[in-house]
Amino acid sequence: MTISFFRDAGKAKASAKRQRRSQLLQKLDHLRQLELQPRHDSLHSEVLLAATELRALDAAEAAGARVQSRTNLIREGDAPSRYFFNQLHLKHKNEDINAVQNEN
Repeated sequence: MTISFFRDAGKAKASAKRQRRSQLLQKLDHLRQLELQPRHDSLHSEVLLAATELRALDAAEAAGARVQSRTNLIREGDAPSRYFFNQLHLKHKNEDINAVQNEN
C-alpha cells in the first residue's frame, strides 16, 4: 500500500512540474516577443526570473533522473552480478591445481 501511495504521489508531483514547465516556456516565449517591441524595455527582469525558475525545474528533473537511474541499477543489479560471480567462479574452478607432477 505504501509503495503505491508514494508512486502515485511522485506521479502527481511530476505531472505538476511538467505543467509548470510548460507554463514557463509559454510565458518566456510571450515575454521575449514583447521584449522585442520598443515600449516593453522593463520585461527583462521578468524574463530572467522565468528563465531562472525554468533552470531550477530542469535541474530538479535531472537530479530525479539520476536518482531513478541509481534505483534501477540497484533493483536490476542482482542479475548481472550473479552472472559475473558465476564467471569468476568458473575461472577459479579452471585455475585449480588437480595434480602435481615431478619431471625427475
